[in-house]
Amino acid sequence: MKLAGVLMFFLGLGLFNSSYAQTTTWKFKAGDNSGYMAQITSNGEGYITKIELGKVGDAAWTATEIISITEDQDYARVKSAGSGRVYELTFYWGEDKMIMTLPEGNTVTYWLSK
Repeated sequence: MKLAGVLMFFLGLGLFNSSYAQTTTWKFKAGDNSGYMAQITSNGEGYITKIELGKVGDAAWTATEIISITEDQDYARVKSAGSGRVYELTFYWGEDKMIMTLPEGNTVTYWLSK
């Protein structure tokens, strides 16, 4: 009987952890045909956990450090691990759109890849 209790405990723990382990990844492509992309990962609760930048043909995504992000997950400031440049990202989730503000102040519209 003790073994059954232990097994049920670990099974329950596994189910509990798996619900929070679920992630979603969105890929956005720059609308200016530059080939630039952004990959956004969120956890099972819908909070952004990772933002990566890249370009078509790159061997791997470039990691970023999330400097700040709003509670409603619609604005983030990130620092590229590759270049050290800081970008501002504004998400329009209902429109499948993200606007990236470059350090120089220029903006680029990105669209969710479907």
